[in-house]
Amino acid sequence: MIERLGGGVRRRVRGGDAERHQEHAREEQLSLHGCGLVFWNITPNGAKIFRATLTPSEAAAVIVPQVEIVPGVFHLPGYLSPEAQCELVERVLALGTAPAGFYRPTVRGGGQMRIDMMCLGLHWNARTYRYAAMRGDHDGLPVQPIPGPFVALATEVATTVGMRIEPQVCIVNRYPVAGKLGLHQDKDERRETLEAGVPIVSLSLGDTARFILGGLRRREPVRAIALASGDALVIGGPSRLRYHGVAGLHRGSGPPTLGLSGRLNLTFRQYALASDDVPGA
Repeated sequence: MIERLGGGVRRRVRGGDAERHQEHAREEQLSLHGCGLVFWNITPNGAKIFRATLTPSEAAAVIVPQVEIVPGVFHLPGYLSPEAQCELVERVLALGTAPAGFYRPTVRGGGQMRIDMMCLGLHWNARTYRYAAMRGDHDGLPVQPIPGPFVALATEVATTVGMRIEPQVCIVNRYPVAGKLGLHQDKDERRETLEAGVPIVSLSLGDTARFILGGLRRREPVRAIALASGDALVIGGPSRLRYHGVAGLHRGSGPPTLGLSGRLNLTFRQYALASDDVPGA
């Protein structure tokens, strides 16, 4: 495999060296920095040594620890540095207090969800299960755009596991300490996008979630995955339509520096393969 180091130098890692490098990579962090990534080395005592600012294409060549849970589902623990997490939380909370920010959705049957939601790029209507440019199930306001650094980050996460996404939707879920999300499929995007296996990219902030991953049918067995603050998760390819949900949070497990009670989750999706098919385009 190829590693791109600071300064644009490359070296090839083979065999046992690859395993040792993968272990060493756990001591390194990537942090959000505009539309690129800042690459740091974390020493045993926690000090950060600046190495390089990487463009998205350069960052794609950096080896990041990842676990393929089942084909098409990748868990990237600790993908976001503590600094990147703080920056994301700050940006999300600012968006959440702006017009078209967080609200508590009401679903088809009339009940309310156990989480707050904010949609960026396109709005997912909890009553109709359709996407639109306006929040038709709530206040009728137009949605806020997805910030450019968010788009770049989601694209990079997908690239890291060998997938591609052009984020057109970012659904931000805010979980209170008792928040949950029932088992469901994300299947409201256009059929050709689903059939192409374009992935969902998820970023976790705050308390660790007990994430439940099922199969392609509701009654198939499920497994639990702990998603901690800073973790990334990608669901795509043959697993794009797997059922999933959040059974609960591990209260108080998030980094105190974030100042969060509960959890924030950013989920990026591509609605259509062709931009002309995006509502409001």
